Amino acid sequence: MESPLVDLTQYVILRDDLQTDGRSWPRGALIAQACHACVSVNSIFKSDPNVCRYTSLENLPHLRTVVLSVESEKKLLDYYNILTTNLVSSHLFTEQPENIVTCLATVPVEKSKVSSLLNKLKTFK
Repeated sequence: MESPLVDLTQYVILRDDLQTDGRSWPRGALIAQACHACVSVNSIFKSDPNVCRYTSLENLPHLRTVVLSVESEKKLLDYYNILTTNLVSSHLFTEQPENIVTCLATVPVEKSKVSSLLNKLKTFK
């Protein structure tokens, strides 16, 4: 397989407490939230050069997405603010009609741009 055309990764940060806070969201529902966030951010920022390169037909076999977790809505909002302050475009996804903020997704970015911002987060399990 050829190497990626671009060295970009899309990051998703998902609330881990949705599995443990008494609501016990099914795993499939949590995966759907991450998918919704990715589609949303790529649609909102569709003219961003990184989104265009990442979603190009030639790059589709090489998509890289990292799914991380935070323990609460507050932590998710904290990371959204950190990303925004550091000029990393992202989108908070809110499940409707429940109006529950579930996760965020970044536009595809170079790992070096966000690694120091997200290095304390663990992979979602």
